[in-house]
Amino acid sequence: MTQYDLRIPVFQPGLKVLQVLDLGENLLGNEGIQGIKMPLMVNCSVLQLGLAQTNITCEGAVALAEFLAENHQIQRLDLRQNEVKIGGLMALCLALKINCSLVSLDLDHVPPQEQDEFLMETHTRLQSEITQCCLTNARLSGLAVDTSEMLSAAGDRPADSVTTA
Repeated sequence: MTQYDLRIPVFQPGLKVLQVLDLGENLLGNEGIQGIKMPLMVNCSVLQLGLAQTNITCEGAVALAEFLAENHQIQRLDLRQNEVKIGGLMALCLALKINCSLVSLDLDHVPPQEQDEFLMETHTRLQSEITQCCLTNARLSGLAVDTSEMLSAAGDRPADSVTTA
């Protein structure tokens, strides 16, 4: 496993200008997410965090949920093309009950291939709750919400991801 040196300047506590951090398509995995969680919590300027296709599973999603529960600036988080299943979705959903700033959480729309109907229904329900929390945050913050994206998030038409604003 590759070791990451995450003491790079973008995580300096006094840095006020970093608003978008896209680490997508890097093999961070859960260990990398654990490594950046605390620096992200200290640096309050990040508004958008891209983590698409970074080998995150439920463990990494739980770490991100801890970050979301503490951060009140983050507006967008991209977790597409990762293996976030029900446990990770539960953690993210709970964090969004506390977080009032996140208006967009991109997730894979199609649930992982679950054999059990209850698990598939739970996955869909959690994604719907996450969408509703993001929509509420968007409404409260005064940000415009694309209604076509709301429909795709609710499952009214096929979509690649759940995006709410």
